[in-house]
Amino acid sequence: MLFDKVLLIAVLEIAVFLFGYAIGRRVGKREGITEGMSLLPLDLKKQLYETSICPLCSQQLNTNKNCDKIHNRD
Repeated sequence: MLFDKVLLIAVLEIAVFLFGYAIGRRVGKREGITEGMSLLPLDLKKQLYETSICPLCSQQLNTNKNCDKIHNRD
């Protein structure tokens, strides 16, 4: 009788732990994706300033002419 109660309590504790783990994992993934999406523009700008090459289209940054356009357009 005592063993059955201890076993039941242990199984319930493990079930609650796994349920909490599953919920926390889903919430954490969602937060990680949101944070990554907010940091992506900053990373792209940093990459552009460091290499002078656009990370989206791989064109060289226009440094010869002072204009508002980023890329050389012929």
